[in-house]
Amino acid sequence: MKIESVPFSINFPIKIFKKERVNFRDKRQRDRLFRRNIYYSLYKDKKNSLLKERGELFFNLARELKKHLLNKRKSLKILSISVFGSSLYSTNNKDYDFLVIVKGNEFDTFKVSLGLGEEKKRYDVGVSIKGIDNFTKGTFNENSPIPLNLQSQIIYRTSISLARRHIPIIGYDFEDNKGLFFKNCYSQASDLLFNTYDLFYLKTEKKILSSGMRAQRILSRIYEASAYLNLVSPTRKLNSLRKKIIESKSKKTSLSESKKRFREILEIHNMEARKILSPKRKKDDVLRVLSNKKVRENIRLRLRNYWKSAGLPFEWIDEIIEILSRNNFNEDIAVSKVRRRFPSITNEKSRDYSVKLKEFRKVKIMNLSKRISQHFFGRVLADVGGRSDDFSEQIHKINKKIKKFFVTDLGSFTKRSKKPYIDFIVQASQTSVPLNDNSIGTIILSMVLHHLDKRQQKKMIRSVYKSLRPRGKIILIEDTFPENYSDTEELSKSSRDYLKFSKKTKLKILYFYDWFGNRLMRSRDTVLIQYSYRTMEEWRNIFEKEGLKLIYSEFIGDNSENIDLFPPKAFMVFEKINQ
Repeated sequence: MKIESVPFSINFPIKIFKKERVNFRDKRQRDRLFRRNIYYSLYKDKKNSLLKERGELFFNLARELKKHLLNKRKSLKILSISVFGSSLYSTNNKDYDFLVIVKGNEFDTFKVSLGLGEEKKRYDVGVSIKGIDNFTKGTFNENSPIPLNLQSQIIYRTSISLARRHIPIIGYDFEDNKGLFFKNCYSQASDLLFNTYDLFYLKTEKKILSSGMRAQRILSRIYEASAYLNLVSPTRKLNSLRKKIIESKSKKTSLSESKKRFREILEIHNMEARKILSPKRKKDDVLRVLSNKKVRENIRLRLRNYWKSAGLPFEWIDEIIEILSRNNFNEDIAVSKVRRRFPSITNEKSRDYSVKLKEFRKVKIMNLSKRISQHFFGRVLADVGGRSDDFSEQIHKINKKIKKFFVTDLGSFTKRSKKPYIDFIVQASQTSVPLNDNSIGTIILSMVLHHLDKRQQKKMIRSVYKSLRPRGKIILIEDTFPENYSDTEELSKSSRDYLKFSKKTKLKILYFYDWFGNRLMRSRDTVLIQYSYRTMEEWRNIFEKEGLKLIYSEFIGDNSENIDLFPPKAFMVFEKINQ
């Protein structure tokens, strides 16, 4: 099941608190807090009566929770206690979730049973304690038992939606952060759908939950996802579906029925997400390079040789290039015709292509790990923009001195590693790396920077520079080429012919290869393909301006020994200058 992942976009630090404190006993202020909540309307014009009905209960539980926490942990400096979750809109809900924001860097979750009234009626309360630094600065707590990947999702999800998703009961009121909130509504929805699918739709996690409990959890999560979607793109179809979800939650709905609702919300989400994620470029931008006969022949030969080395069906290449050339006026039409002719491309289980591609990746990362191993520094390594953890696992096999690995990206694209030495962290934005300053010995930037525009590239380099220890290394692997080239160098004929083209033509060829690999052959239709390549000399200049020294540089030509990197590429190593 495909869920279009819309990445969060947050530039820390952000402000989350207003100066004034909340007076929840004041009716006018309480109504104002209710009205700004995403659950104020259940669907269309139907107001959510539960907010008012449970207002007194929310306040009493928050007050009792504060007493409980200060009794157990007197050192806590509580800034705010707010209620959130399905108790705000679900009539049959029995769990009440509270967020407690305290001073410092805390990260903890637990459940507690609280008694209210003379009869001490018991309420099960979920408690989430977070330090203000987590939200305002985007930092993590490495001492928390909660995995960093989950910490990152919670921080980004919560920090931009506090005023809309949580109702402050005690302490300071929240900043609305309207711009950030609306900008990230699709991110919130995709994050919730991913989370719901992994935890409750599949049965690989949360195995102790009954089918009925899983059905209710699915409905709660997708209703929240629908609330975000409704704010930015309300439609009659979405409103009707929100009504169905609310009605389903009020009765014992089967797991199969809740899964049906999940798929209906997913369809709406994916349709809207593709509008945002689809690269905005002219339909003939990428394929226009094929109109040059010499260029087309060079591309054809290089792709055939590479596919043959990789064990892929290289016999397809001639026909694929022919189809692309005939339809170079519109990339969508060209892609459609290639996929119709070779349906294995979009079939993840095809043994003639997809299975071979996965097998080749194992060889590729093994060879690449060996290629770069002599340049590792320190005991902590970060693979920034790494879609998968398998690269880090392979590096660890050949270098046991590295004890800790971080993998970061805009979203979790693959199944996460179970290895305790690897932590995956979702980035808050394309250019913000969630790593502590001066903490990483080696940072790998493999095929990452060309997916950013040139302004974003500089921001990313500055961000990873801050995370790097003195004398730490950045290993850059990029689609690029040298400006100065001698024909006597030991390169294949196709590499030499490529380097003889003009700089403008070489850049267009790199643009085509990126499009070919991502959109056409891996069906990554929403991957952002930028025309932002740089020569090796330009990369050197931009890194050195940020305080890094080039200590190793190698242009990769195509031959049977270089199947780890599809050329033209370069492998460059930079060292952080001591300050």
